[in-house]
Amino acid sequence: MELEKPLIAEHINKLNLGLSQKYLFGLLSGLVATGIAFVVMLSVMYQSQLLESRTQSAHQMAQLLLASMEQPLIDQDDQALRKLIDRLTEQPGITNVMLSNRDGNIRFSSLESLRNTNPLADRGEGCVSCHDKSSAERPTHMFLQDELGNEVLRSVTPVPNGDACVTCHGDSSSKPYTGMLVVDYNAGLLRREALNTTLLLMGAGVVVLFITLWGGWWFTQNMVLVPVSRLNSASSAVSQGNLRARVDIQGHDELAQLGHTFNTMAGNLQKAMQDLKTREAFQQALIDAIPDGVRVIDNNYNIIAANNAYCEQLGISPDTVLNTCCHRSSHLNDAPCIATLVTCPIRELRESPEPIKFLDRHKRTDGTEFECEVYAAPLHFRHDGSDAFFVVESIRNLEDQMHYSHEQKLADLGQLAAGVAHEIRNPLTSLQMAFSYLQKDNSDQQARSDYLELANREIQRCIAVSDRLLKLSTLPPQHTELVDLNTCTEETLSLLNFEAEQRELQIQTQLDENNPRLLATDSELRMIILNLVQNAFHALSNGGVIRITTTSEGPFVNLIVEDNGHGVFPKDVERIFDPFFSRRHDGTTGSGLGLAIAKSLVTRHGGEIHVRPSALGGARFSVALRNADWQPKEES
Repeated sequence: MELEKPLIAEHINKLNLGLSQKYLFGLLSGLVATGIAFVVMLSVMYQSQLLESRTQSAHQMAQLLLASMEQPLIDQDDQALRKLIDRLTEQPGITNVMLSNRDGNIRFSSLESLRNTNPLADRGEGCVSCHDKSSAERPTHMFLQDELGNEVLRSVTPVPNGDACVTCHGDSSSKPYTGMLVVDYNAGLLRREALNTTLLLMGAGVVVLFITLWGGWWFTQNMVLVPVSRLNSASSAVSQGNLRARVDIQGHDELAQLGHTFNTMAGNLQKAMQDLKTREAFQQALIDAIPDGVRVIDNNYNIIAANNAYCEQLGISPDTVLNTCCHRSSHLNDAPCIATLVTCPIRELRESPEPIKFLDRHKRTDGTEFECEVYAAPLHFRHDGSDAFFVVESIRNLEDQMHYSHEQKLADLGQLAAGVAHEIRNPLTSLQMAFSYLQKDNSDQQARSDYLELANREIQRCIAVSDRLLKLSTLPPQHTELVDLNTCTEETLSLLNFEAEQRELQIQTQLDENNPRLLATDSELRMIILNLVQNAFHALSNGGVIRITTTSEGPFVNLIVEDNGHGVFPKDVERIFDPFFSRRHDGTTGSGLGLAIAKSLVTRHGGEIHVRPSALGGARFSVALRNADWQPKEES
């Protein structure tokens, strides 16, 4: 149970003061309170002691006075008594001396007005005799106001009834006193003396207080506040990220030990932070090395980690991607994506521990979009006693993978080198034979003419093969052109004849006699045909039939490539056009980009591509593109 703060400490803490000022304030308050109590107590004690001392002095003086009056009283020498009383009154501090008889009548007094009066008659404050009280109860000294209104210390001393007084006052056993001797001392002098002494004590207390405060301040400033200030400065520097800050406190006391402990803690913290930064840098370098975009999303849709590839995909700075909502970063939406329209891995993986894979469309900062394939996996671990949930996404830009650069085309065309070499080898052999004959001197004119015609024909044949290869390798133009589908099909197939012969495959063509045409890019159309036919090659083992058909049906031109191979498994139909999906039946390993590129090129030209079972027994790929020669009929 937490103890409540004392009320005084709570009020002091509310003051806008520093530690030294609070210390001085508290010390001063305590010393002042202690000094006041000490002065009051000492003053009371001093006054009590002074009164007791004065009382004792007055009693001794009264005894001396009685001793000096004893003979005049016996002799009843009133003149001597009066002189004695007058001389006593002249002493400093004594204001009045009175001598009364047993009945209370004042016989002698320094004040003429009090002579022959009896203060006992009214029993007032100035009563000079208390005969009705026992001797133990009778006050002998007290402060009071005399008959003139002045404060005095009155000393009352009974005059005993001695043997010489018995004749006048009766038996001493029944009447032990013959009167009272009253001496009034000036109380003002006593008060001033007590005040001066009190002021002197207070002055000494102030000096002691000042010395104590200065000593306390010096000790606190040098022994406490300076080390604490150094600790505070070093702590502030560490809190602001300067882990090299250290504190220098000399000595072996508790604060010095605290400083050493702080330095050790700061050193351990610096090493831990350096290790943490090294691990974070390694982790960031590790995910930056991944060519695909990677991001980590927490349960509140915030991105807590991302690599350079992801930032490059969206055209954003790595410094701004962290702590940004995932839907804002990749979809430019201020609210989370609608689950019924877009696959949200945060929502999907909260209920399912299995990773998911889906296609998505991300938006760059300039508003442009790109198709991507997202592979998302859940990440669970314990943090601060609770389960933390994250999603790790691997994002692959399909446009980058499906885009065929000029170098990529040349790499694919390298696979056709054997077929091209076969196509050119026969014409070159014929040319060699013709030139060998022409070198003979005995050749007749007609034979020479025939061989020259053969050489020209074979050269044209080589040029045609080269043109077909160049049409596949050229960069696509910026605009579409009018392309003959049958011509593109025949010329592309001619480059694959040698490979078909090596695989013992039979290529059949059924080309539309109307020579369908379309607005497209010649090289990209040839690439579509090449990828579809090569895909059929990989679906067949040695031996098999591939049929290529072209038709024109109303506004569409169709290209159909089918085979009698293994076909496409029903579970693979939805993924057959995904990038990097490859399931060849000829035992080779593919990149999985052929059909994805074909679909991308068909979609770019506004067409469609589908796959279904073929009547030959294998797969049937059909491509539908816009017919350039179709004109809609006008309504009559």
